[in-house]
Amino acid sequence: MAKHAQSVSMKKWLASREREKAIAHAMEAYTAKLQKPETDWKPLKTICQEAAEEWREKGISVTVSTDTVQRCLTGGRSHTEFNAEKNTWLAPEEEKKVVEYYLALAKRGFLLNHKQLKFHVNSLLQAWLGDNYPEGGVGKNW
Repeated sequence: MAKHAQSVSMKKWLASREREKAIAHAMEAYTAKLQKPETDWKPLKTICQEAAEEWREKGISVTVSTDTVQRCLTGGRSHTEFNAEKNTWLAPEEEKKVVEYYLALAKRGFLLNHKQLKFHVNSLLQAWLGDNYPEGGVGKNW
């Protein structure tokens, strides 16, 4: 299969995923640090810089913010998690059900195109949300 250039949105999504991985790595390093004696502790800023340096060695430019890591350590959500909850029509369980339905139809030989799948999702959401569901449906890039 031939490679093709990635879209700008795909590049941003991939960069965001790598940033989330680096933040998770910094959080693990920080919690592991707490298991050591106090004399071996490193400041959070140093741990974040080391995490960013590890990703740079892999060839990926990532910034790991100490504020972000601190917020996540105290139970906060990342921007990705927040946006995933805020900007979705379906809950994760509902998404799984839609995918299972699509795969069940595909096994039987009924492949749905985007328009047909969108129709089914719109029907489900209309039934669940009633009058709160917008007329235009889920939109173009749902």
